[in-house]
Amino acid sequence: MYTFVIKENIHQLINTIYRGLLLFIAVVIFFTPPTISIVVSYIAFFLLLVMAIFIHVLQIKYPTVHKIVIIIASAILLLTTANWLLASVLVALNFVIRSFKQSPTIQFEEDGFTLKKLFYSKKYTWDNCSNIIAKDGLLTIDFINNHLLQLPIDENKSAINNEAFNSFVLKKIDKVTIV
Repeated sequence: MYTFVIKENIHQLINTIYRGLLLFIAVVIFFTPPTISIVVSYIAFFLLLVMAIFIHVLQIKYPTVHKIVIIIASAILLLTTANWLLASVLVALNFVIRSFKQSPTIQFEEDGFTLKKLFYSKKYTWDNCSNIIAKDGLLTIDFINNHLLQLPIDENKSAINNEAFNSFVLKKIDKVTIV
C-alpha cells in the first residue's frame, strides 16, 4: 500500500571498500615479480594508486564506475602478474559488493508493516505500535514497548502523500487499540 525508501550512507562504505580493493591490487602488483616488465609494473602500481585516490570523484561523475574500475584493475593485475585466480576473485567480489547498493525499504500494508534491510526483513503488526508519523522527511515509529525508531526517508524515491499516509496509519492503530 505505502512503501518508503530509507536513506542510508552505504555509498561512503562502498567507496572505502573499493578504495581498499584497489590499494590491495596495487600492493600485490608492487610485490609480485612482474611477468612483462618492471617498468610496466610500476606504471600499473601508480595508476592503481591514482584510481584509489580519485574513486570518489569518478563515482560522482560516473555512477557505474566501480564495476568498470575493478574490472580494469583485475585486467591490469592479470597482465602484470598472470594471477588468474586473484583476478577472477576480485571480479566476483565486485558483483557481491554491488548487491550492497540496495536501499532499505519499509512497506505498510493492511495487516502491518515490513522493514526490509540488506541482510534481514522484519514484519511488525499494528498492535506493536502506539504511533507512527511521517513528517519532514522522517518516519517515526513509536512501539508499545517504549522503543522509538526514526528513519530518514529518501523523498526523491518515495513519492507519498504524508497526510494520507498518517491518516491511514492512525486508522490502523486506532482499530487495534479499540478491539
